[in-house]
Amino acid sequence: HKNFNPRIIEYFIDKKRWEKVPVADFVSTFLDYFDNPESVWDVAFNDLPKEGRYALFILASMGSNVGIDDWYEAYKYFATDLHLGLSADPLVWEKTIKLLEDSFIQTVRNSDNLILVRFINPSILDFLVGKLQKQSNAVSLIVEHSYFVEQLYTIFTDSMSSRRYHANIKLDESQYTIVVRAFSRLI
Repeated sequence: HKNFNPRIIEYFIDKKRWEKVPVADFVSTFLDYFDNPESVWDVAFNDLPKEGRYALFILASMGSNVGIDDWYEAYKYFATDLHLGLSADPLVWEKTIKLLEDSFIQTVRNSDNLILVRFINPSILDFLVGKLQKQSNAVSLIVEHSYFVEQLYTIFTDSMSSRRYHANIKLDESQYTIVVRAFSRLI
């Protein structure tokens, strides 16, 4: 199948999703997970603790092949700058990484011995962008509390014709002042 991913099979079996499916619908339901992997990401995403969900949103704003230390710095800044009840504790961060590893992200060591993080599947970035498109408040928070300038333009845009990535979030005019403030702070 073009969307084959062992994580989808694991998700279907380990999370016992099959127990809720009538026997006659088993094969078609199972194939639906491959035909519509976003449904798998949605359920798995909603099962994450909020640290995991926001960590993924932060990573999405940074792009792919991001240094794990940079990702943690961006997440830590976001978590400690807001009163969302997020923990930036290193032990919680380590637990969050282990939870996300091999389900949403993968880490690789580059030639400089740095650990880089990327999404395990491009459809995860598409899913996260789609999720954020429906949450303008979360978009504003991520933009306003960005740690790196790149977070302001990697997935966010003011015009869909200037797309860098295939998945973008168009900021509305009410968010422009937030971008300007964030950009000024970062400069």
